[in-house]
Amino acid sequence: MNTTSKLALIMGLALTSSAAFAEPYIGAAGGIGFTNATDKIEQQTGYDYVSSKDDGKAAVSIYAGYAFNRQLAVEAGYTDFGKYSIKGSYGGFLAEDSIRAQVVSASVVGSLPLSSVFGLEGRVGLGVMNQKYHCVRLCSNSMSDADDTSAVALIGVGAHWDLTRNLTLRTRFDYYAGANSPLGGDNSDIDYSLVSVGADWHF
Repeated sequence: MNTTSKLALIMGLALTSSAAFAEPYIGAAGGIGFTNATDKIEQQTGYDYVSSKDDGKAAVSIYAGYAFNRQLAVEAGYTDFGKYSIKGSYGGFLAEDSIRAQVVSASVVGSLPLSSVFGLEGRVGLGVMNQKYHCVRLCSNSMSDADDTSAVALIGVGAHWDLTRNLTLRTRFDYYAGANSPLGGDNSDIDYSLVSVGADWHF
């Protein structure tokens, strides 16, 4: 067998192996989301005093993907970060604001198998973040409600554990960077992050 034939055979076996593994999957996860959005609201609305501010809230994700092999997959997902509130005073009066965030994303996932059932992973991608600002108390007509939809960058790391042929447990840290402030201005530096635990079902 000549060199060309050997290379053709190796490539054929690799493609056959990859095709045999390739599979779609769906999953869901829950965890804690974090953001600096309330810091930006505090700066832009001019609070005199802040009595409480949410930095971390419960968040949920759903996602679907396609694994080409054990090392490479593509994935699309949706995450609801929930609502973050800030309370305090402005001009001697009680004030309160909130912001709610959701993101739709697409990413490429690379995995490093450490055993037949356990591995590490990393992801890079892009997302579309929607944030809705709402003034709860002490509002002006010019700053009562606002929303923003902007592109964000996504990077993440995690680990997975295959419980069965179809069921995988997964823990992840995902970071979304570069969202704009719903209140306007040159403030494209609102970030969100999510620490989560979830499960995938592979078909």
